[in-house]
Amino acid sequence: MTPSVFFSIDLSAEAWAAIGLTMLSALYLLCFLLPRLRRVSNTSAGQSEDLGEMNDDSFPPVSVIVYSQNDASGLKELIPEIFAQDYPAEIEVIVVNDEGSEATEDAVKELRLNYPDLYLTFSPSLSRNLSRRKLAITIGMKAAHHDAVVFTCGNCRLNSSLWLRAMARHFAMGKEVVLGYGVIVGKNGEDEDNGGCRRAFDKVFTSVRWISSALSGKPVMGMYFNLAYTRRLFFSHKGFSKSLSLFYGDDDIFINEIADADNCAVEISEEARVEFRDTMPAYIHKMESVRRAFTSRFIPRGGYRLFGSFSLATWIWLLSSAAACFLALPSLVGCMAVVVIAVGLWWPLMAAWRRVCGALGVRRLLFAVPFLSLWHPFYAAKFKLKALKKKNLNYTWGTLR
Repeated sequence: MTPSVFFSIDLSAEAWAAIGLTMLSALYLLCFLLPRLRRVSNTSAGQSEDLGEMNDDSFPPVSVIVYSQNDASGLKELIPEIFAQDYPAEIEVIVVNDEGSEATEDAVKELRLNYPDLYLTFSPSLSRNLSRRKLAITIGMKAAHHDAVVFTCGNCRLNSSLWLRAMARHFAMGKEVVLGYGVIVGKNGEDEDNGGCRRAFDKVFTSVRWISSALSGKPVMGMYFNLAYTRRLFFSHKGFSKSLSLFYGDDDIFINEIADADNCAVEISEEARVEFRDTMPAYIHKMESVRRAFTSRFIPRGGYRLFGSFSLATWIWLLSSAAACFLALPSLVGCMAVVVIAVGLWWPLMAAWRRVCGALGVRRLLFAVPFLSLWHPFYAAKFKLKALKKKNLNYTWGTLR
């Protein structure tokens, strides 16, 4: 066999077709996925740079509603962080004590000695046929004195003293819904459980999907522990009346109902980021993923289909690359073409994924990105199956009866 055979371009039609398909799938990812990754990271950086530009007199007074489930120790750290915010207008904080925990009540009473604008209310422990969080939010909204309301949870930590300024500046610009961002971490601020890289990629993949959709004027969801909207908007839509039969949906179904391209803003600056801290971050991530898999059926599927097509294109790239190498043998031209396409595809994609990971505050990924991209659709399918098997658990007891 002469050396010229290895570099022959006289390939079969099937081999050229495989090379062409490899190229097309790579171009699809570069033309449609890459810009979305870059837009999210660029938006985060740009919002941080613009944070000090607004006049202090334009900021509205704000009510911060803190949903607490036996988070007495967490409240002792969070409440001082909220009142220490560099915010130029009036702040009040309303803690909604789910099920009336005595430890939470004692903690708030102690904190009130230093923070007179701190208030406490509770959701009854016997309200089992209602969504606990929806009930708590409704109670908090009725107790709030200001129209601009920001939501978080008792076990959260703020990323900076500019959190409230970053979130509320959009109210000053006429917006009524603000979609903030946060990450689920361990008590030490890190996610060190097994499978951390897989969860990091899933968090970023999911976040880029809904953030890019919102930036394009199609908001469909937010994060319940870093979210804001006005009392007027909440009550004009009769609260959660359209999803009372569901335990969840307060940060996706309801957001899709009230938010649109004109009244909604996305706030993903580093200063506005919130950490949801728990002793079992892997378990919380799993439960949140199952919940999202269930509630996603009630919101527009455009973003899911688009990002599903990215996963499909990634697998088409892999399979067509393998086919091109095999069908071109004994010539190595097929393999050489595949290598060139792979470098042209994955070098910018890995860099973009790494940058967006940094922008969203999760573990920075690089060389694992191609493998995680191929693996992710199976990971997501696992949660969809669990949501399907346990779908009745997502409905209130009143519906099941």
